[in-house]
Order: sequence, then C-alpha cells, then structure tokens
Amino acid sequence: MKRPTLLPTMLLLLLLSFSCSTDSIEEDKINAIANSFVPQTKTVEIEILELINSNRINIGLTPLNGMSAIKAQADNHRFLIV
Repeated sequence: MKRPTLLPTMLLLLLLSFSCSTDSIEEDKINAIANSFVPQTKTVEIEILELINSNRINIGLTPLNGMSAIKAQADNHRFLIV
C-alpha cells in the first residue's frame, strides 16, 4: 500500500474500532430511566395478560411477558394525547 493511503486507512480502522464500544452502557441507562417511570400494574392488566397467556398455551404458543419499557412508553403517550 502506498504511504499516502496507509495513514488515512489506519485512522479509519482506529475510529471504527472505538466507535461502537458504549452501546450496552447507553442501553442500560435507557432501560433504568424507563423502568423508573413505569406505572404500577393494575389488576385488570394482570388478568388480561393471564387470559391471553392461557389461550396462547392452549394453542401451543409460548406465554407473553410484561415489558416495563413498553409500558412506560405507552403511559408517556397517554399524557401527550390528553
């Protein structure tokens, strides 16, 4: 490789090797923030999830899990609509 193209190539490889190293840290922070804003689960929500899971198991599917990050986001949208 010629000397003028070697330096930019090395710099590009160096930048790419360090650019994606903090993804898991940022995801953990986002999940922690989302979980802190999750409203309490109501009884009717639990009953609905149990009915859905019962039906899913009867037809051979795996049960669903509650997802606090999605619940927090949905609750946040509720305030935006009102």
